[in-house]
Amino acid sequence: LGRELEAGSYSSGENSIPLKEVAKFPFAVVAIDVGVMPKDKIPRIVVSDGEKIYQYKIVGLKFEPEWSMSVRSLGRVFSVYFVDLDGDGVFEVVGNRHDPKSGLNSFIVGVKDGKPRYLEDSIEEFLFPVDIKGDGYKQTVWTQRFSREKFFSQGQAEQMAWKNGKLVKDKTVKVHQAFRPMGAVFSNMNGKDSSRVLAFID
Repeated sequence: LGRELEAGSYSSGENSIPLKEVAKFPFAVVAIDVGVMPKDKIPRIVVSDGEKIYQYKIVGLKFEPEWSMSVRSLGRVFSVYFVDLDGDGVFEVVGNRHDPKSGLNSFIVGVKDGKPRYLEDSIEEFLFPVDIKGDGYKQTVWTQRFSREKFFSQGQAEQMAWKNGKLVKDKTVKVHQAFRPMGAVFSNMNGKDSSRVLAFID
């Protein structure tokens, strides 16, 4: 994805792991997520230019467009994520937007009859999907309160559940004071399948 790279500029091991460009977008990608959809086992990618979100199916080394949707009305998108909220094996897309005047505004998009639509909109909290089960895809959403002064609310997060077409609080989760709902991932990096840790950008 993206621009031409000078030799050796992205990795000292470039000769052993050469990159091959498979797609080029006519816009700057400001948010991206990739996942293998549980239902059909086909990898997909969701990207945003800040104004719209675009979903593609990845077949071989080709991107096949599936749908796009304008979501700019309440702020510019700065993050998008795949998540299987209802457990049907089909991804929903969670996104976070921000506007300097109105603040944070998040949304959830689902697809019905091949067309994207809002499942929830105007959520004034960060939405952050996580894979707490180790299934290899995100199936749970955490939220964090938006702070106009500090942007993130330190040391605070809630685990949500999807019930009757809405996000409802499941429980409060304990997180490090420096945790923020971006650039974080659950992993079994400690070598134990039964124990998962939260790695994040501080």
